[in-house]
Amino acid sequence: MIGPTDLKEREGLYRFTEGMIHCETDLEGKVTYVNHRLCRNSGYEKSELLGKKCERILLSTTPREIRDRIRDRVLGGKMWEGLLRYQRKDGRLFWAYTQVSPLTEGEEAVGFAYIGRPAAPDEIVEKELEFKAKSIQEKARK
Repeated sequence: MIGPTDLKEREGLYRFTEGMIHCETDLEGKVTYVNHRLCRNSGYEKSELLGKKCERILLSTTPREIRDRIRDRVLGGKMWEGLLRYQRKDGRLFWAYTQVSPLTEGEEAVGFAYIGRPAAPDEIVEKELEFKAKSIQEKARK
């Protein structure tokens, strides 16, 4: 059940409700491709994203531990899937159920592909609590 505090915190969320977002990066995390749906939902123009680090712009509010887990899994040649929190240009957040896969040329990994669909409200509530706990842990370590 969602409590009043949860509702207040979620008021600032952007509602990503339809379609699929798609982003590709090189191994350093620099954006090499974005589709129009990601641009529309993030509030960024394509030119503002290309060549920039995905995790500094779109995934900056995702805890480092989760980003590292994704990177390690995908560099190991496996797909990662789960909820990710993206940050819009205006600072609002949105959640997407995302699959992150390795981009390869032959046998060599050359980047990452992110494909996401809108997250359901019940998925978001549970993941917000996890992200909040991990963010607190990361701040305590600094």
